[in-house]
Amino acid sequence: MKMHHEIPDPKAPFFRTTHRSLCLLSILLLAVFPALAADNAFAGCANLFDRHFDGDRPGGTDPVTPLLTIIEGRVTACRASAVGQITIPDMDDGWPVTAIDPHAFTGCNSITTVVVPASVRLVADGAFSGCDALEVIEFKGDAPDLTGGSNLGGDPENTIVIFDSSRAGWPESGSRFGGLRAYARDYPSDAYWTVRDNGDGTVTLLGMAYDGETGLEVPKTIFGKPVAALGEGAFAACSALEILSFPGDAPDVEGPLGLDGLRTVISVPAGSTGWDDEGTGLWQGCAVVWRDYPESFWLTAPVAGGVAITGTARPATGRVDIPSTLGGQPVLAIGPGVFSGCDTLLGVSIPATVTDLADGAFADCDSITEVVFCGDAPMGGGFLEIPPAATVRVREDKAGWGIVPGT
Repeated sequence: MKMHHEIPDPKAPFFRTTHRSLCLLSILLLAVFPALAADNAFAGCANLFDRHFDGDRPGGTDPVTPLLTIIEGRVTACRASAVGQITIPDMDDGWPVTAIDPHAFTGCNSITTVVVPASVRLVADGAFSGCDALEVIEFKGDAPDLTGGSNLGGDPENTIVIFDSSRAGWPESGSRFGGLRAYARDYPSDAYWTVRDNGDGTVTLLGMAYDGETGLEVPKTIFGKPVAALGEGAFAACSALEILSFPGDAPDVEGPLGLDGLRTVISVPAGSTGWDDEGTGLWQGCAVVWRDYPESFWLTAPVAGGVAITGTARPATGRVDIPSTLGGQPVLAIGPGVFSGCDTLLGVSIPATVTDLADGAFADCDSITEVVFCGDAPMGGGFLEIPPAATVRVREDKAGWGIVPGT
């Protein structure tokens, strides 16, 4: 016979009080009898305290210490030891996270980015005060209500707010929100880029307001003036940059741009010029790929979870950037013979979505000088046809790369 019992509502005031009392009692007992600590001993108490023991750690699974203290949907504190990016969850312990309390992040001097979910509707005054290293507060939803003077905290000169321009309540991109500069995520060029007026109707691009992007497109004009040159170190702060796109021929540069040749790929229009520094096949130390091949150029077949490229409508030439999606489906494989006999193909960039590179994919492609892999090492024997003299470029932070031809 099955027994049915009513379970108290965890949101009921009495149950919440009792639940916390039990958690506190557990702490007191463990202070005297630490050997009682077992796996998941503190399940359900994640927001009540930081799971920490002085002295020797008791046996059992090492729990993950929560970086945020969240009580009934309100972010009340952040661990001072937090580093880098903090992403606030939209739900916690069954409660939607809707508010950030005053000085919730005060003392978190090593966080650089805070991502705020769309569920947050209220941010209290000074929520991010004292966060000396904070660069970006990224909001996913509508502009939250600000209380107590409308000052978010952070550094007015070095902290910026990023928001989705399709959401409601945000000011004009480039103006202030909560005392900080605020920019739409689609980066209007006039607000996003830092430039120097050259006095001749053109500007030199010196940098940008937000340096955490993985992809950037350099505009043709800023403030209505053509971009004539790039300043030295213009992209030096963009440590996460993977794709840097240009609208036409290579621009003039005033010095090294600070790009990471092991991470960043330069994407340029097919037929544009000036993208080869002294015959190296590189520009500013980065691989160059030509884009603008339409989807109709690629022949595909369905595979589990996406599509495989099986051929091309005509022989590929120059530098080719294989798309990561075709027809709305991820490109997962490069089939046998896709580039076979493309005797004017100079280089190929393979997206991180590709997990299989079939035998013969590059058969008889003797003109290839460079193949760039943006993801983990794919399966298959397609490496074997890459000409020995070609350079194979891989991301140092991706897995599975051993000794391959040309690396």
